[in-house]
Amino acid sequence: MKSPITPERDVQRSIIDYFAAVYRITLHRRNVGGMKGSHNGKTWFMRFGKPGMADLHGIEPKTGRAIECEVKAKGKHPSPDQFAWLGECRSLGAIAFYADSLDMAIAEYERQRRKPASEIIALMPVK
Repeated sequence: MKSPITPERDVQRSIIDYFAAVYRITLHRRNVGGMKGSHNGKTWFMRFGKPGMADLHGIEPKTGRAIECEVKAKGKHPSPDQFAWLGECRSLGAIAFYADSLDMAIAEYERQRRKPASEIIALMPVK
């Protein structure tokens, strides 16, 4: 019998809660997409975010360094747009990673936080 897969929302909640409790980092949920609406007979479309932006974002209190975390269900991988976003953030000095579990998020954060921004660019995990 296959073990049940932890839904992405549960992985995300565990990461948010752990980072707040242990690292004192508030990670905010980010929605990316768009919506259609109308007002006074006019239809409009509003896009929010940029394709590929990570699910969670925050700032390290002691360093002011940005943190970006793309959350996936166990065994799933980011899309090309999401990998590109994480790479772009890293190139600018952010701590940026994807995680499919709390353990992976902790390991990636710990690995990158100890390195100067100039050294983490080459650490992007690959599929």
